[in-house]
Formats: sequence, structure tokens, C-alpha cells
Amino acid sequence: MELLIYDGEDFQIDTPKDLILLWSDFNDNPSKSTISIPRYIESNPEFFRNKYLKYIYKLGKKKFNGKTVAEIMQIRKDLSFWWLTLLVEKCNYSKSKQIANAVKMFAFESIIDHRVVKKIDLISNNNELAQVFNDWCKKNGAKFTCKPLSSIKAKQEKLWRKIYSLLPYFLKAILWFLYRLYSRWPLKNVGNEQWKISDANTTFVSYFFNLDDKSIIKKKYKSAYWADLPNEISKKKIKTRWIHLWVESGLVSTARKARKILNELNKDSLSMQSHVFLESFYSFGTIARTLWDWIILCIHVRKLNHKLAITNENEINLLPLLEKDWKMSIFGPDGIHNLLILNLFESAFANLPKQKKGIYLQENQSWELSLVYVWKFYENMEIIGCPHSTIRFWDLRYFNDPEIYKDTKKFAMPMPNFVAVNSQVAKEMLVQNGYPVDRIKSVEALRYLHLLNYPIKRDTIKKNKKLLVLTDYSYENTSLQMNFLEKAAEYIMEWEICIKPHPACFVKISDYPNLTKANVMVSTKPLEKLIPHFRVAFTSSVTSAAVEAYVSGLFIISILNPNTQNFSPLKNTTDVKFVSKPEEFSSALKSNYSILEKNVYFKLDNKLTSWKKLLNIKNGS
Repeated sequence: MELLIYDGEDFQIDTPKDLILLWSDFNDNPSKSTISIPRYIESNPEFFRNKYLKYIYKLGKKKFNGKTVAEIMQIRKDLSFWWLTLLVEKCNYSKSKQIANAVKMFAFESIIDHRVVKKIDLISNNNELAQVFNDWCKKNGAKFTCKPLSSIKAKQEKLWRKIYSLLPYFLKAILWFLYRLYSRWPLKNVGNEQWKISDANTTFVSYFFNLDDKSIIKKKYKSAYWADLPNEISKKKIKTRWIHLWVESGLVSTARKARKILNELNKDSLSMQSHVFLESFYSFGTIARTLWDWIILCIHVRKLNHKLAITNENEINLLPLLEKDWKMSIFGPDGIHNLLILNLFESAFANLPKQKKGIYLQENQSWELSLVYVWKFYENMEIIGCPHSTIRFWDLRYFNDPEIYKDTKKFAMPMPNFVAVNSQVAKEMLVQNGYPVDRIKSVEALRYLHLLNYPIKRDTIKKNKKLLVLTDYSYENTSLQMNFLEKAAEYIMEWEICIKPHPACFVKISDYPNLTKANVMVSTKPLEKLIPHFRVAFTSSVTSAAVEAYVSGLFIISILNPNTQNFSPLKNTTDVKFVSKPEEFSSALKSNYSILEKNVYFKLDNKLTSWKKLLNIKNGS
């Protein structure tokens, strides 16, 4: 059998091949021996997700000279740096884009099972993917050819980015480290005095981001991540510590502005809070220990790269797709960054009295595992991870092979005592993945309490042809959605279209000429102001704004991204339409949707009853 694998969209090549696999296109045609890989994956998503999770688990368990990869990468007593790598983090929606292709390789493996493949012709611009197929063909005695896609334009990059991308990994790491220290040095020692003298035994770790402007002006701490919870805790005269990870934003665009705001927050004697940045614990000792850790790590794992590529006879070698992540995690900026964070957390907790509770924003990024390890190393009590947004089926950061949850041996993955989830949907997804149900707590969705105030009253026109378009924070996802809308322009000429862009990714209608002929406007109004005037929303494949619209009773149409998996937080919701071509979009717009009431998704309660119970906060005065 001869295969053609096409890694592009709108396949139109006339070929006599026995089987055509569309790598990045949903538009298959089984009658013509054409199979869409993205659609094939979505026919059995749990199977393919579990295949990848098992692959990463087994990678960490591989043995060389009697030691597993996790043991070889020991960086502290009972802590392996393996858990801090991009391979384990699995951030497949932004940092590690090749994971999507790794999952697709498992689909390829399933399709050609028990078939004799004599030749594979690949049409793709993905060199790493070509290397994987070339390795597979050599192992299976098949011929292999690869041709580039002709229609792809090279992305324009700034000169300094091009130069930086060509540097060796270790030089990138050093340059990143020097810049990081320079740009964040103004945060050194900020709030340290209050941190030392505070007798608080509850610690929060959060991003210094999504701050409430009005509260900051009043020198009060309020963040969209935590809503009124900090204030409720302070009302009960409970003291708390706060470690912030500064994220550059409009309100706090520089380290000096961040320092000024934090110093003002610490002056509020009534808040019962002491605030520091993680970078407050910068010192020459911390810098020296970080560099020493990095050198030792590089020495220990310098030969592992080639050994990891060794596979069993029937295994696909996915390392070409993951090699960049591996090298960035050890020899590059990610490696030295994670070691810096580990040392900073050690400095933060080294001389503190024992803490009774720790609560942190959980996205299962590498820094969180360092926090959990350090917290437990210093024998503090409960630490609780709090996913602040939705948990998506294909967001692999939140899922692991079930064997990881059972592992209690040395160098096991650092995990919190409990995970506090904000919806039944999130709880069910974790449990289905094998997460111990007794380590899951249900709490209110702090970030979405404003949904309680969303109006139920809907535009009274029975079939008002108004479409609300909710785009994404990612330029790539927004561009995909808007290009799709432009292709579907003929179906929406009679519709009033309002585009609500993400604040981080503005949309210009002039960039999409076909849409200029339609009745289109762009609005930056808050979502709660727009929703009452619409009954249909067209959303990107990732945005959590889709949930807000769904909870408010809108009929949701969501685009599928053929380059990756379905990241929608509404993936398994039966009354949501997912579309991959304009004809499906047109059909969805004609659906017999009625005037909808609010849908239940998040756990919402302004009294924060569940949070107060979790934190042992008594009601009343």
C-alpha cells in the first residue's frame, strides 16, 4: 500500500495513492480513501489522549545503567528535575505545539495497523514531522519522500529574534538569565520585612495580574482570580501571606510600577495581608545556587538525549517532535528559569513558621511543582491547587497517566494535598483520568462570580439575525477564526455581526476584505453589556468566553482547529455546534434554537460557602 500524507488545508491533488491521510484538514472523504486525521482523533479522543499520557509516563520510567530518567535527573532530595521539564508540563496549546503532531502520529499508527506500507509521500513544511516519518519508514522497510507545501508564506520575524533563534541553547539560557535578573532586580527585597515579621499561617501564591484598577487606586488588593475572597478572609481577622508572580500588563507594565503598587498594599494595616514578589528573594546566593544547579543538571543529562530516542521495535520514535522542548528544558532558558524559581521558593520558605494552609493558582506549570516540593520539604501542612478557569479535555497540563497518581516512591511527582475545582465538569474530567476523588474539593468559581449578575432578559425578536463573534488571545487562533468567517461571508450577509476581540489581540476588519461587504462592527464593550442583544455566538476553539456566553444562555457555534485538537471548554457539551467548514457553519446558523435561559456550568455562590469551609472560616462575626 502507498500513502500520501498531506499536511495542509483544501486538499485538491489528483493522486493514484491507495490511501490519503489529511494531516491538518477535517474535510475527509472515506469513499475516495481519504481520511482526516483530526476527525479520526475526535472519533475516539480519550484513547489517543491516554496514548500520549502513557508515552510520557514511560519515557520518565526508562532505565539506563540501572537508573530511571527521573532518578538520573535528581536535583534535590526526593525531587527529580524530570517533573519540571516541558515534556511533563505538556502545554500543548502554546509552549509545545508539536504535541499535536505526536498525538496525530498515534492516529497514523492506528490507521495503518495490520497494513503493509510500501511507500509514504509526505507533503509538509514540518521538518521534525518528516524526520519521524523517515525513521518509521526505515524501521518498517518502506520508501519515503517529502515535498514542501508551496502555498505557505514565511513568517516575518524581527532581526534580533532571528539571531537569537540561531544561538546555542546554553547561550540563549545565559542571555535570558542576565536579562531576567536585570529587568526584575527592582523587585528585590520588596515586602521582605513584612514577610518576616508576619505571624500568618495561610499562604497564597498567585499572579500579580488581572488586578482591579479601582481597588489598586484605593491601595487595596483585589484580583479577578480571587474576587472577594481575600477581603472576606481579612474581615474575619485572619492574617495571610501572598507571594506574587509578576506578569507584565498595562497596569503594572514595569518592575518599578509593580514595586510601587506592592509597597502601597503593604501599608494597609487593616488588610491583614503581607505581600511579596517571588523575586523579592533575589540574592547573590540565590543566583550562585541556580547557576551551580544548572551546571550539575547539564552534566548529569548530557548523554540522555540520544538514549531517549532508542525505542522498541514496534514503537514510534517521537523524539524529533519533542527534542526542542527537551533541550530548552535542560540546556536552554526553561531549564535555568525553573531552577531559579526552585531556589527562590526555597529562600521564601526557609525561615518561616510552619504554615497550616497554602493555596495557589493551578495550571500545572513547572513552577507549581517546585512550590509543592518546597512546601512539603519544610513540613508545612495542606497545600491546595486551585484551577482558576475551565479545565479543557485536551489541555494536557491537567492530565497524567493514572499510574502517576498511585506513585509514592522516591522521586514521585510533587502533587498538592487537594485540588479545588470550580465545576462538576472539571471534577468529572479529573476523576475519569484517574485522579483520586478524595483529593478533589468543590468550591465556587471565583473568577466567574460576575455571571450571577448577567441579565437573563434576551432580545425579544424571535429570530434576530445577530451574531456575536468571540475571538481569542492568541493571534494564530484569532486569524484562523476570522479567515474562516471570511470564507463563510456569503452565508452571513443578512446578519448583523459584532466582533468582540480579546484585549490582547485586536481585530481589524480591513484585514478581511470579504467581511467589509457584510454588516460588521468591532466592539470593546464588556461581554455582559453585549450578551443581552444576541442569541448566537461564534467562538474560537480555545476561549473561555465561550463558557460565559453559554452560561448566559446563548447558542454556541465553535470553530475546530485542524492543526491541533479540540481545546474548547465546551467540547463534550451536546447542545454546542462545532464546525470545520463554511457549509457546516451555515447549517448551524439555521438550527432550531429557542430562546435560552441560563445554563449551569460553574459552581456560583456569592456567599463563598464552600471556600470558607475549605479554609476553615466561620460564618458570622
